[in-house]
Amino acid sequence: MNELGLVRVTEDIDLLIDGSVENQQLVRLALRILPERAIDELGADEDLREWMVVRVNDEITVDLMTAACGVTFAEARDAFILRAIGGLEIPFASRDLMIRLKQGNREKDRIDLEYLLRSGDSGS
Repeated sequence: MNELGLVRVTEDIDLLIDGSVENQQLVRLALRILPERAIDELGADEDLREWMVVRVNDEITVDLMTAACGVTFAEARDAFILRAIGGLEIPFASRDLMIRLKQGNREKDRIDLEYLLRSGDSGS
């Protein structure tokens, strides 16, 4: 949400990932860089598509989702905004995509959605 102008302290990093088995393995490998290697607590054959959210509690907390509010990575990929950070292109959700992803029942999501709807087209 910081990317779209609403600054709030976040408790985790949410990653919407391609749910293919091959990509799941790449995500697991990438998360092994974290110091506690909490990702290794998942069973080697555990399919992340079977869960709404897989929370990896390490030095930072990472929530892995293969769909969020019914939106898959394949549906979302054209709505990413790329930002260069440290020489890497990092995809962030556009304003319109965030509106789709904030359709949940959590109070934080309702506050975020209200902000996004009020903010108009700035940042999409």
